[in-house]
Amino acid sequence: MSSMAAQRSEETRTMGPSEEERNTGLQTTGAPLSVTQFQQNYHKTTQYDDQEVDDPNDIQISALQGNLAKDDGPPGEEKTPDVLATTRKPPLVTQAPEPEEKTTKTPATLCNVDSMLIFPTSSTENFATFAKELKEPLHELSVCSWVKTNVSYVGTILSYATEENDNKLVLHGRHGATYDSLHFVIGDPAFRELPIVPLADGSWHHTCFIWSSIQGKYWFYVDRRLISTGSRFQKGYEIPPGGSLVLGQEQDTLGGGFDSSEAFVGQLAGFAMWNRALAPGEVSSIATGKGLPRGTILTIADASSLHGSVERVDCTCLEHCL
Repeated sequence: MSSMAAQRSEETRTMGPSEEERNTGLQTTGAPLSVTQFQQNYHKTTQYDDQEVDDPNDIQISALQGNLAKDDGPPGEEKTPDVLATTRKPPLVTQAPEPEEKTTKTPATLCNVDSMLIFPTSSTENFATFAKELKEPLHELSVCSWVKTNVSYVGTILSYATEENDNKLVLHGRHGATYDSLHFVIGDPAFRELPIVPLADGSWHHTCFIWSSIQGKYWFYVDRRLISTGSRFQKGYEIPPGGSLVLGQEQDTLGGGFDSSEAFVGQLAGFAMWNRALAPGEVSSIATGKGLPRGTILTIADASSLHGSVERVDCTCLEHCL
């Protein structure tokens, strides 16, 4: 029995390594390996196609060390890889523009003025003339305009001169010793003195000067109110055509002879003239912005020649004028 066991042991030693040992290169049975044999077998297990492969334990240790190096925040917080942290750009922050303040325009009601003329100073250079002429004699007339002035006297709003008479029709202020007034002249030397107190306060006022040769009467309205009226004023008289009509200056000769002390300083808007006497309701209609009555023979749009420093401002509605 012992001889047979010894024989088998000897066969085992002479047969060499088993098939598993040949595949792995490690001997699991037999005599212990020397140090040189162990190193050779170890290198065989860590080589593949002549390329070194990291030991799995070393890979796990390196990964753990990398995580520990980045773990410098509070527990549970997701960490961003260093490469992303160095390449990612912060989001572009743009400040939203501040909303523009909306300006509410004053609702307009007096929208029949067409435009405005500005007479800045009392210079003889500042006046306006018309391209159109009076083609027929006037036996009645109405002159209406918005007026704004803050000087102590109104100055000359309008003057109409002919070769025969330089004061056929004049509306001009006078600076008196005791009080200021406005002269309404129809065929010099005939005139009527009108109160000027409501006008020279720096605010807009609507004025209408009306005359009838048929009745020999006149009417003066300020802001729809009848301020002055009278009779026996140039009854049967007519204003001849073909003269020179000027805004802002009083003529002492045909188209000239101006005096700076009689110049108008301020603004005129919505100027218009009729060859008839307007009714009180029509005057009120103009002053409340309901349009111009029929039959105008001149308007501010016909004042096409501006002289000196006179300026025109387009402002259909009076509330939007200066």
